[in-house]
Amino acid sequence: MIGAHSPALIAEVLRGVLDRAGVDTTDLPPGLRLSRRAGRTLLQNWTAGPLTWNGIQVPPVSFQVRPD
Repeated sequence: MIGAHSPALIAEVLRGVLDRAGVDTTDLPPGLRLSRRAGRTLLQNWTAGPLTWNGIQVPPVSFQVRPD
């Protein structure tokens, strides 16, 4: 369990733990979800507006399946 008053502190601690475990992390805009499976990346936008991540435009309330 992590207890802190700062979301930034929690993110920093979690990134350090994941880095030491060899797990890659990436920053995402609020409302965007990303998952990678079987050579594909699934981007899901759960917001009412368009989002951009890594130069990829994701329309509102939508998803995209892209090759890795």
